[in-house]
Amino acid sequence: MSIHPVKKREKELYPLVTRLLAEQGLRVWEEATIRAGDEGTRTADHVAWRWNGAEIEARAVEVKVGSADIAFAQAVAYEVGFPRVYVAADEALAETGYLGRVFDRVGLGYIRVGVNDATIELEPKDSLFLSASVHDENLARIRLKHLFTDELIGEPIRFSKDRRGDIWGVTGTTREWQVCGQVVAGSACTWLSLLAEGKGIGVRAAAMKPDRLAAAIDPLPGSRLVLRRREHKGYRPVHEELAIWRPSDGGKALDQLLREARALAGQRNIGPQFQVLMDFWPHDVRISEEDARRQLAESVTRLRRVRDELNT
Repeated sequence: MSIHPVKKREKELYPLVTRLLAEQGLRVWEEATIRAGDEGTRTADHVAWRWNGAEIEARAVEVKVGSADIAFAQAVAYEVGFPRVYVAADEALAETGYLGRVFDRVGLGYIRVGVNDATIELEPKDSLFLSASVHDENLARIRLKHLFTDELIGEPIRFSKDRRGDIWGVTGTTREWQVCGQVVAGSACTWLSLLAEGKGIGVRAAAMKPDRLAAAIDPLPGSRLVLRRREHKGYRPVHEELAIWRPSDGGKALDQLLREARALAGQRNIGPQFQVLMDFWPHDVRISEEDARRQLAESVTRLRRVRDELNT
């Protein structure tokens, strides 16, 4: 039986779970987009972590109101991407009957959310289902969320909230070139980039002379220029990749890409989107927070110099 006389909404339980995790010295990310199961992404109610040396100790929580059994399948899917997973619900573990034994058998932990606090009633065990590649991608998402901040980047950051498979953080507005950090589902590494998202800045970028654009991005070794067709359909734009240019492709190929981009400019609700992409940390990297902060700050400084040149 629930301890609440009136059924609460799931999000009303979040603050108590967040407080419990934070009291254990963990950073907490509510409604985090994560890799889970064999493929695709899901939104975990809580992801929490502690960065010790070169290792990030991460865990996930699935919160449900009332009976805990409805959280079971989703929590097991999280065990593919997290070594430790909790179910959190507003009934006591002892009231779950056989399910409490099942939780223990598959290694799930259990958090009871009371009226004023949350309590761990069962500690999780190491996951039996962990996939190294899925776990590493989730660690990459955590690194980006942990570090891609106003303080480190040096200007206000807007972080993704639309629960699509990739996560990203960007500076500035869509009217200008933006510095962007990104982790895409199924990718091999974190991306850093300069992004020309809006139609206006995309049209201006398409009008640049090829030699000027090539010279601007030359200080970014290993980078590539991606052209996408961006169609704005209501709330969420739709992107289609059209071409990729690398400096080794030469000026003629870049001129052709820009011509293709200019052909999109005159269409209603459609325009060119550009992204200068750099592969950054491989998902399986193990790095201390201090070294990660230094490497990210150095790379972002280079990106900002190029961004400022492109925005002039």
